Amino acid sequence: MFNLYELLQTAHGGQAAENLAKQFGISPEQAEAVMQAVTPALSSGFQANMMNPAAFGSFLGAMGNPNYQAAYNDPNAASAAATENQGNDLLAQMFGPQALEPMAKQAAALSGLSPQVIQRMLPVLASMLMGGFLSAMQQKGFGGLFDQLTKGGAGGFGSIFGQIFGNAAAPAPQQQPQTEPTGQAPASGGGLGDLLGSVLSQAFGGQRPGNWQGQQAPTGMPSMPGFDPATVQASFEALSKMFQPGAGATPARAASDSPGENLSEEIGDILSNKKR
Repeated sequence: MFNLYELLQTAHGGQAAENLAKQFGISPEQAEAVMQAVTPALSSGFQANMMNPAAFGSFLGAMGNPNYQAAYNDPNAASAAATENQGNDLLAQMFGPQALEPMAKQAAALSGLSPQVIQRMLPVLASMLMGGFLSAMQQKGFGGLFDQLTKGGAGGFGSIFGQIFGNAAAPAPQQQPQTEPTGQAPASGGGLGDLLGSVLSQAFGGQRPGNWQGQQAPTGMPSMPGFDPATVQASFEALSKMFQPGAGATPARAASDSPGENLSEEIGDILSNKKR
């Protein structure tokens, strides 16, 4: 199964480093060094977002954007201004705009490039990864499921996420009177948040994300035909493995003899403040 570093390496038919080098006026070796340097911080952010219901729902919706898939497959699409703009929006949504500068500075210390160049590369790399996630899931046979996960149409899982987690500040729906049992399970039970929390708990080695517990489905929740918890669990486990930085990634720490925090911890602090 791919990880972040391998997804970047395999983008553009395996020519990502060469294409990024041309796009940003650097050498392929420097482009490779940037990919190695940024993946640990991106990994921390992706995993943190997966543990938050509202953020993960937005992430799944973004995965279905065809422009991200184009950026992963086509160097011309990766170099388009729209890719940079969408990548910046994605990074701001996931990490907060305040995270980009420390990410760029850390990667600069590890790769030897200027922070300004890396800050231009980050949205392109993020866009390529988003396209790579969906491409890899399709290769693993989860394409049909993720087609439902990433679309918000009627009955799709995207609309379920939107209704459960899209209005976290809204008051909870009033308790409905209990009805006589019919012998059938509801189409979308109020324990969907607990189910997804359990799925993610197994995907992350037993760490149950508290934000997923007790999420109640609103009245009139659309059903998801063919919803199979085992398949969803397998797909989330595969996705969580992709969020790992990979063996080729550079550890997210300050360069030797340079002051500064561990970047993974710094990104974690930024994300914690972002949720407050």
